[in-house]
Amino acid sequence: TFSPEGGIPVHFSSMVVDNNDSDDFERLFDATRFKDEDDKTTADVLFGFTQVINRRMLMQFNYSYSVVDGYLTDPFKVLSVVDSNGITQDLVYEKRPDTRTKHSVFVQSKYHFDSVILDASYRYMADDWEIESHTIDSRFRIPLSNTSYIEPHLRFYQQTAADFYQPFISQTEVTPDYASADYRIGEMEAFTVGLEYGTKLTHGNTLSFRLEYYSQKPKDAGFSE
Repeated sequence: TFSPEGGIPVHFSSMVVDNNDSDDFERLFDATRFKDEDDKTTADVLFGFTQVINRRMLMQFNYSYSVVDGYLTDPFKVLSVVDSNGITQDLVYEKRPDTRTKHSVFVQSKYHFDSVILDASYRYMADDWEIESHTIDSRFRIPLSNTSYIEPHLRFYQQTAADFYQPFISQTEVTPDYASADYRIGEMEAFTVGLEYGTKLTHGNTLSFRLEYYSQKPKDAGFSE
């Protein structure tokens, strides 16, 4: 159940700007709300198995299915309404479909060389919002001694945009059925590079430190560099 501060906004209604008149602002703001809360239901099913290939190699395969029904709009996200010159004339609240179905396939392998361990995985996801994503994740554990190790980490992520994603709405266009400028459902690429150091302590405990760098590159954010 979602109970956002200020209530649930009316889809594509204009965001009200405070003009220092508290009474007028409250009246205009309340006109953009149609309920205090809303809810959604999520059902997830995962099938998977793990197989020992040989004394050095382990494989895992998963398939997951997810269905979400209810309020899926972000009540705090807005879109710019721009004129023919690309200048913002208004800000309106977004609207997303009230259902979403996702499928994903995940494959992971661990291989133990003479001393180091390679952990690599691939995940493919697709949904009925037309989002498809690919994730490649790898870790390479290198022992420094009998009690310590380092582990480089590399992850790459790529996704397509939802069919209703758009960074802005043109003032001359008819208001669409659904629209969102949330870059998280737009086309993007992202990668992570990291390094972990760990050491064994007494009584079977482990102490580790990890440093990672993450970069995200949206492909259509509504502006040109």
